[in-house]
Amino acid sequence: MEFAIIAPASVPGLMTPTSGPPWDRGYLSPTLKPHREHAASGGAFSFAPPQKARVEPQQSLRNRCPVRVDQASTLPTTGEAMKLLILSDIHANWPALEAVLLAEPDFDAVAFCGDAVAYGPHPAECVRWLAGHADHAVRGNHDNALAQGADCRCLESSRACALATHAWHRELLTDSDRAFLHGLLTLDFFEWEGWHFRVAHATPHGDLYEYLPARHWGDRVRGLDADFVLLGHTHVQGMLTFGGTTVVNPGSVGLARDRRGEACYATFEKGAVRLKRIPYEVERTVAALRHSPLPGSVIEGLARMLAGPELANLR
Repeated sequence: MEFAIIAPASVPGLMTPTSGPPWDRGYLSPTLKPHREHAASGGAFSFAPPQKARVEPQQSLRNRCPVRVDQASTLPTTGEAMKLLILSDIHANWPALEAVLLAEPDFDAVAFCGDAVAYGPHPAECVRWLAGHADHAVRGNHDNALAQGADCRCLESSRACALATHAWHRELLTDSDRAFLHGLLTLDFFEWEGWHFRVAHATPHGDLYEYLPARHWGDRVRGLDADFVLLGHTHVQGMLTFGGTTVVNPGSVGLARDRRGEACYATFEKGAVRLKRIPYEVERTVAALRHSPLPGSVIEGLARMLAGPELANLR
């Protein structure tokens, strides 16, 4: 297999432990290179991972958890290949994001399809990493809720967990964190190695809320001038081509509905889009939630959403 084999672990040289409440401890960096719009908002960072940091996983861990490639779409290459890392729906789950960064340390740019916050225990870490690293990013419905006080309009089955974590995350995020989320677009366009990309959260036209199944993608991209449309929101990986347009949902990094206990994402490199997933230390995320001030019923619900029944009772 041409892809890296890697196990989730702490990122060497990238994160150092800090003091603070148990859910907000570890995973923080003493260095800072903030997103220019975030810094211009008037807020100040206290920490963030370095810009485009490269990390080398420990060799002894390489044979435990392979990166699996679910689907690949190969196109003609145009010049020297670079790697675009495609992420969505991180949902404040730093261990999941960390596993992706360990698996893909050589990315050249990041496209993010929205929802950095809600559900998980690490909103500040995830927002600040995106502020320093995401080259192309759009706002998700939960980002919008935290930034503007709007209704997230999420699924009823997860609404209680969403509202409880929104209230908690408002205490953990700074004004500059919220300004970064507020400043995200709902629709973004960019060119990568001669290919035209369109990025949105829920639908190709920039809606934040609709749960658009893959069977309806073709109707929504008809007539769009884009080689690739990147979407998130459903937390389900998928990729389909309609004429000259390929729709890619990388799945959810932090709260996969189709891959519990795995972080889902995609890459574009050497003319190929690849859907990937990797196991991560979900028990770290669940343990952090159990040390949070969230109500017990919310914590149990989140544990089931993250890990499934087999790990939901983890203490």
